[in-house]
Amino acid sequence: MTNDPALDDPRRKRMEAAIRIVDLFIYAFIFGSGVFATLFSPKSVTDQLGGFIVLIAIWNGLLLFGGVVGFAGRLYRLWILEIVAAPAAAFGAAIYAAVLAGLAVNTPTVWVAVCLMLVTLGTSVRRWLELNIFTEPTVKLTFGQALRVAAKRRTVASANRG
Repeated sequence: MTNDPALDDPRRKRMEAAIRIVDLFIYAFIFGSGVFATLFSPKSVTDQLGGFIVLIAIWNGLLLFGGVVGFAGRLYRLWILEIVAAPAAAFGAAIYAAVLAGLAVNTPTVWVAVCLMLVTLGTSVRRWLELNIFTEPTVKLTFGQALRVAAKRRTVASANRG
């Protein structure tokens, strides 16, 4: 698609740059959510989990991994990193939202955190779907061929730089 004349449109380039910046902020927010949940998990969350404290490490790890790897993938235009990072962030957000939803019944202000995790879930799923739509090969490849093609894939801006 690097031959597409629409790619030279300055307005399109500005819009794509703006979307990239928004995606970078979203990945930074996801990472920040993981840091916050790691360092400041409320006692009410640990109490609610009972013996399943390992869930905190799981969703924190997924948020931290999804945020940092997604940010790096978007920053360096390596789509293959985002294809792994977006679902990790989505699952981390889904687990956290489910746990927080149990608390929201007793503490209405927790709904804010639940909503933020649902937004994180939605944006991560949206990005994953977008990546899968735009990176779908037009020919059938073996698994090994698909991995090699994906590892070489870059966004248009980095492909044009050489």
